[in-house]
Amino acid sequence: MPTAILTRSHRGGTLIEVLAATTLLAGVLTASLVSVAKYRAAAADAKLRTRAVQLADRQLHIWRTSQSFSGQSVGVLAEPGWRWETQTRSIQIENIKDVQVVSVDILPPEKETPIISVEILTYTGSRKSVIPANEESVQ
Repeated sequence: MPTAILTRSHRGGTLIEVLAATTLLAGVLTASLVSVAKYRAAAADAKLRTRAVQLADRQLHIWRTSQSFSGQSVGVLAEPGWRWETQTRSIQIENIKDVQVVSVDILPPEKETPIISVEILTYTGSRKSVIPANEESVQ
């Protein structure tokens, strides 16, 4: 009866080969978990920003249709916990007086930094405050 002679190529892997394979597998699994965590964080951030844009759009529509922006610096939005803050600054635009920039910041629940910020140009003067370019020296 012939006896089978086992050579090195027919036996199982050595301890070093098994450790190398295990290390490689652990590295791949770790990288996969990190990627999934980053994806979930990015998806949650995108969802939050999308909701902020929707709420900002709704609030700007309310202000525009009612034409009743009261100049308040803080307020609440239609969804619980969400709020807005405004800051107003005057700017110079060539040949036009009384122009302001209103920055509207949208803040999510329990956060102190805005998710989005919208800047709106407002004209606060009368039509007489627009200076034609050729009459600038007259006024």
